Amino acid sequence: MNENTSESLVIESPTKKPKVTVCMCTRNRAIRMLPAIKSIISQDFGLFEFIIINDASEDSTQKVLMQCSQQDPRIKIITLSTHNFITARNCMMLNTNSDYVAIMDSDDLCSPDKLAEQVKFLDEHPDIDVVGCKVKFGKLASKYSIPNTQKDWGHDFFEEAIKTENISMLLHFPTVMIRKSTLDRIFKNKIYFYPELQNGGEDTIFLYALYLNGAKFANISKPTYLYNYLEPDSISSTIGKHFDTDNFIFKYIHDKPLEQRLAKVKELYDKYENYKRK
Repeated sequence: MNENTSESLVIESPTKKPKVTVCMCTRNRAIRMLPAIKSIISQDFGLFEFIIINDASEDSTQKVLMQCSQQDPRIKIITLSTHNFITARNCMMLNTNSDYVAIMDSDDLCSPDKLAEQVKFLDEHPDIDVVGCKVKFGKLASKYSIPNTQKDWGHDFFEEAIKTENISMLLHFPTVMIRKSTLDRIFKNKIYFYPELQNGGEDTIFLYALYLNGAKFANISKPTYLYNYLEPDSISSTIGKHFDTDNFIFKYIHDKPLEQRLAKVKELYDKYENYKRK
């Protein structure tokens, strides 16, 4: 980390128990991930912990992360010795310890009010389990703006829209904040993401599993999340290269009736909720 970037990461630790756990996985991002980290530690809402999973990076990512954690004790680093995208995602969720869980990607940015606005929403709407927010796309991905992710809507709208739209067209996964109590209720076996989705779509199936088990959804337009989907080395664009007709999402989810989508999700959900750990 150079001196120009390191100084900006110094922020006082909260004195109260964190209300939010922000979760992020990263691999071989080194300096490129610093803007994402800074956008979290610069949030107006300060009562959070920041769990970052280093998915067996081969560059200087670990060194940079350790420097960040030394400068801000809210940052906690977990390092995997073997690269596995699904393992990293599960490790991320397994280490959440707050009332709410917020997702962050290491190639994206948040506006300073994102956490505060979503916490306020969930505090005021105890019937909602998952809330997303408005997205702004990077300059290379502006054409991918999806109208349903750009406006306020509640669960009644969601129930109708999901009949004809994929859940990923309603919520952008890295924008969501989720109640920890909902995660504990639905994923009792602590397996949140499934190995069958190693080539992508694990976030989509995770959201469907929540819906399948009664979670209620909403979206708010005030917070801004900058999503760099088509940056040359973005997580999403790299995974997307593996998408083809044999991909799980294309075979069983994309353009399929809701009942068929949910039936396939239930197969995976039941498999791993009944999985016997050795």
